[in-house]
Amino acid sequence: SITWDSSPVNDMVADSVAFTAIELTRSPNMVTALQGQDVDKEEEQIFKVLCTYLQQEYGRLAVDDAKKLISFEVDGSHVSVNFPLRSVECTDQALREGVTKALRRCE
Repeated sequence: SITWDSSPVNDMVADSVAFTAIELTRSPNMVTALQGQDVDKEEEQIFKVLCTYLQQEYGRLAVDDAKKLISFEVDGSHVSVNFPLRSVECTDQALREGVTKALRRCE
C-alpha cells in the first residue's frame, strides 16, 4: 500500500501517477513513447509541478521561468530556489529543509 500527506496538489499528483500506471498497462505502446521524451520537456514539467506545490504550500511566488528561479517569503524569511542547481537558500533552517524536501518529492 502507498500513503502520502493529503493536500489538493498531492492528491492530484497521486491521481496522475495512478492513471498513468493504468494507461501503461492498457497500452504498452505508451512505454515506447515515454522513453523518447525530451529531457528539457521533462525538466519543464517538474518545474511546473514544483511551482504549483510551493504556491499551494507557501502562497505567492515570484517565478523566473527563463532561469527557473523561484523566490517567496514566509513569515519574514526569504526563500530562493534555484531549480537547475536544485539548491534552496533561506536563513530559516527548518523552512529551507521543508522546501528542499518538496523539491525532492517533485522529482
